[in-house]
Amino acid sequence: MTIAVQINSSSSNSNFFGDFNYAYFSLLSTLHKDFKIIFISDQPFDPCIFIEPNIELVTLSPQIRNSISARIWYTIKLKKILKKNKIDFFFSNSSFCNLKQWSKQIIFIADDTFLKKKSMEKYIHASSFIVTSNEYIQTKLSERFPALINKLLFIPPFISNNIKPINYSQKQEVKNMFSDGVDYFLFYAIHTTTANIIMTLKAFSIFKKWQLSNMKLLIVIGEKQNKKLSVEIENYKFRSDVKFYHENNTDVLCSAAYASVFLPDGLKTENKMLDVMKMNIPILLPEHDYYQSFFKESALYFLNNESALSQKMMLVYKDESTRSSIINSAQLITSALNPNTVVEKIINTIIKPKV
Repeated sequence: MTIAVQINSSSSNSNFFGDFNYAYFSLLSTLHKDFKIIFISDQPFDPCIFIEPNIELVTLSPQIRNSISARIWYTIKLKKILKKNKIDFFFSNSSFCNLKQWSKQIIFIADDTFLKKKSMEKYIHASSFIVTSNEYIQTKLSERFPALINKLLFIPPFISNNIKPINYSQKQEVKNMFSDGVDYFLFYAIHTTTANIIMTLKAFSIFKKWQLSNMKLLIVIGEKQNKKLSVEIENYKFRSDVKFYHENNTDVLCSAAYASVFLPDGLKTENKMLDVMKMNIPILLPEHDYYQSFFKESALYFLNNESALSQKMMLVYKDESTRSSIINSAQLITSALNPNTVVEKIINTIIKPKV
């Protein structure tokens, strides 16, 4: 059996669905040596990418930059690969697929953009299965396309077995290195807007005003964001309590945070949200059915304004029972997100469905 899988060439953790494909099908290749798997990308592969002997890498141009290049890539270029290699299944990492049925094609829908783009409907109907990682999206799809109910599959994201909580002394080492030895809120701001970062800074100001705490705010940002923000917050009252760090530091910063704030630009599940949960760090998320359907009681939810966010910061800081309850709920969810279990679900529901 030959399976083609579209991945992000860098296999970056910052993009959940590219990483979903890379992570799960890399694992699938180790569990099922009889499968041939072709990883396809529109960009050159990262030289550090790890592959098993039964995995082949194919770079397929043009680079997908807009709807026109996407149409060429999926309709013309991908068609040749599917036909030439006699592909049994093609797993897309987007809501696009090839409209000619050369193989069974599975598309992943991560957010609610399908509600806004009528052009996506033809790809949804052409697919053999539609995978979502969020039950809110699955519900919206079934409401929009009732006839597709048997095509819809909920497959949750994974959390690496290597992600584990660290002990007290290890946390203190991290704090000594990054936050002058004190507790800190971590704001993962890689995929958000400057306006959201400013809002979080305002929320932190309110927190500091009412709590009189030595807590710090550590913000993970990209280099371009850093240059702009450093100028904008020069006169920020609590500037000495705010530190910016490059995303290369994310993993270690996540491990010792008092709580972590996520405010993505749009509805999406960041891998880092799951990692933080597994490390027993409470997470704060925007109030929306998308997040609440998946995270349930394992997060605190805030309305999109500084007052609401500051209230949740104060709650998780002051109320130890709330903090413990969030962590306990998160442990129940993360324990179920085992990579092997999800890989077998892909096998049993898509590739070799049990009758």
